[in-house]
Amino acid sequence: MQEFSNITKTEWLAKVEKDLKGKPLDSLNWDVEGETFTPFWHHEDRPSNGNEVASSRDWKIGVRIPFSSIKESNSLALEALMGGANFLRFDYPGSIEPKEQEDLLTGILVDIIDYAFFDLNAEGNRAYSREDVREYLKVQAETPRPNPRIWLTITDDYFNSIAFLRAVRLCLQQINHEHGLPTDCEIGVMIKATDENADYQKIKNTSQAMAAIIGGADILIIEPSIGEDDSSFERRVARNVQNVLREEAYLHRVADPAAGSYYIEALTDTFARKIWAEFQQLVSK
Repeated sequence: MQEFSNITKTEWLAKVEKDLKGKPLDSLNWDVEGETFTPFWHHEDRPSNGNEVASSRDWKIGVRIPFSSIKESNSLALEALMGGANFLRFDYPGSIEPKEQEDLLTGILVDIIDYAFFDLNAEGNRAYSREDVREYLKVQAETPRPNPRIWLTITDDYFNSIAFLRAVRLCLQQINHEHGLPTDCEIGVMIKATDENADYQKIKNTSQAMAAIIGGADILIIEPSIGEDDSSFERRVARNVQNVLREEAYLHRVADPAAGSYYIEALTDTFARKIWAEFQQLVSK
């Protein structure tokens, strides 16, 4: 059987320009992070480093437990675990006493369930965005820790969100490597309800969840689509987005769903270079 011959980028572009019937290809371009991107990508455009992003594919289904009372928070935690969650984030206003921690974890098998207590008043516990992630990188560079965990927020832009998460991991791995630490890191993604239309928010939750998982999130938390004023039904719907992506789409069984996409790899490279430059500028001040 005769194999297909390789087609160069120049040959593909000639075909594309013919199909456009005189319309210039660059009229379809758009800008991301100050750089121009085209709708056409070829393996010749792949970054030289390949952006090999090492991450665990089997992410943790997380649930945020806002503190109201010990009894109610514990009840919410047990409900989440029964619904498929395997990571509990207890948000607490200030420090928490050991006895309170013990009471919150009543009935929870802590040897197999991952959990964390977050002091909402602590600066380092916030979720970082594209605009301020350099601040976390600076902290990690100044006080390097093995296996750092960072919480991030993403936007409605599907491909940009994928690339952003991949880029942050690359930057963290580089910082740890320079300090002689293992390059492992843990990225948690928090998807919050930002739209007043609950039905539209459910759609956004799904697309953002896919972007987070494909981008390599290690922990994913999806807030109920009506925010703090939630219900058992809304909490179940939010959890089931992840259950479906795991048990029906099998996204946890793919080594790197974004690998081989020349556009995503180029976009990752752009985000990584921009974030790294901003981080270096911040450190030099």
